[in-house]
Amino acid sequence: MLLQFELTNTNNEINQIINVLGGSGQQALLKDIGEHLTNTTQDRFRTSTDPNGNRWQANSSVTLWRGLGDAHFNKNGTVNKKGRNRFNSKKPLVGFGQTGGTLRDSIHYQLGNGEVFVGSNLIYAPMMHFGGTKAQFPHLWGDIPARPFLGVSVADETEIKEIVKDHLNL
Repeated sequence: MLLQFELTNTNNEINQIINVLGGSGQQALLKDIGEHLTNTTQDRFRTSTDPNGNRWQANSSVTLWRGLGDAHFNKNGTVNKKGRNRFNSKKPLVGFGQTGGTLRDSIHYQLGNGEVFVGSNLIYAPMMHFGGTKAQFPHLWGDIPARPFLGVSVADETEIKEIVKDHLNL
């Protein structure tokens, strides 16, 4: 399953330019846009924010506790320093002790006919992006809040316009 978002622009300015460009010029432009959007999407995993800059909901205590193993507890059952560090460093959508993670690393772009798609081919990507409840999906061990990572931010729109200008030598 591939979760894709088509790049569109409300004023159609960029789409008109893309349509005017042909062949390799169009592909090169779309490739640069795809690379930019892939990078900014991956950056959201570092900042734990959606395309609008809103913070993702923090991990639940259940998620945090499930990440601790025997090595993270003292003999008396209390969490040791290693466990506290692990507990406190866990970011949403990023595995324990990781700076990236499988989901972030799965973000890629794909060129289509005059369009570029950015997304992930991981089966759980839509659930992480849109969220879901245990009532909707009984196999879950709890509700998963939406943590949107795909999309085009205002800063992305500005950069895309700059990319277009570069390709047109403006």
